Amino acid sequence: MFNVISTTTTIIITGTIIRVGAG
Repeated sequence: MFNVISTTTTIIITGTIIRVGAG
């Protein structure tokens, strides 16, 4: 469970960084 949450959180953070960088 923790692995899934950690992976999902990483994907969300990565996506946010990409959006901020692109924005």
